Amino acid sequence: MMTAAQEVEQEYRELWNGDFSKLKVVAESVDVSVPSLSAGEIHGRDAFEAYLRDLRTGFPDWHVTVDDILASDGMVMKEWTVTATHEGEYNGIPPTNREMEISGMAKILTENGKVV
Repeated sequence: MMTAAQEVEQEYRELWNGDFSKLKVVAESVDVSVPSLSAGEIHGRDAFEAYLRDLRTGFPDWHVTVDDILASDGMVMKEWTVTATHEGEYNGIPPTNREMEISGMAKILTENGKVV
């Protein structure tokens, strides 16, 4: 049985995987750490949506898979793998049509059914 935090994580993952109807799972005041960005962070749901849409322009087949997950009330820790193909311009870089696979970890905090 999934915890409430895992259910939120699942919707959040679906958002990352391109289902923008899941945007409501992200709090208006969300703060997201993205080390690959020069600022390192995204503040607010609108800025996060813009980031995801830009990401999907460059990598339309971006897909996150959860490799391992640990959840408690209000927090999810997960190991993930992303696969994608660079098919559009991203960060000023023209498409290379190269496939990539990256792995990482994430800590997701949830509150009142939203990613915060």
